[in-house]
Amino acid sequence: MFETRDEQGQKRTILVAEDEPALAHTIAETLDLQGLETVVVQDGAAALQVASRRRPALILLDVSRPATTGLAVCDRLKATPETAGIPVVFVTTQGGQTDLWRDHAAAPVAYLIKPFSPTELIGVVEKALNGRSIDSIESIEPAPRQTDLAALS
Repeated sequence: MFETRDEQGQKRTILVAEDEPALAHTIAETLDLQGLETVVVQDGAAALQVASRRRPALILLDVSRPATTGLAVCDRLKATPETAGIPVVFVTTQGGQTDLWRDHAAAPVAYLIKPFSPTELIGVVEKALNGRSIDSIESIEPAPRQTDLAALS
């Protein structure tokens, strides 16, 4: 499992940058049920602003963003001292692209390939929050369920 609270006892915040409202809602609800706080944004500019202001514990970043690509957002996050240390997980339908991103200077700590289950989401978040880098969803063991998440998928 992972700690849901930071050193000050506050809920750890996960920034979700996802332009598909239904998926963003499912991700947020799944993580909220695990005791985490989620902040959802729909574009890259908002993701950069919220990350700088809130300093989330983790960022789930849709790679295929409408205005600014997830890779460009990740580059800017990693180039900014205030946000450089925040782990980023790419959420993508482009599973074949992960080898290309791995060698990129602003490579994410993990990839979450769409479609994914709530259990897979929790497993990736757990490993990322615990500081363990993973290459793809296929390489993780799902975390045990704390509640019935089947209704969310």
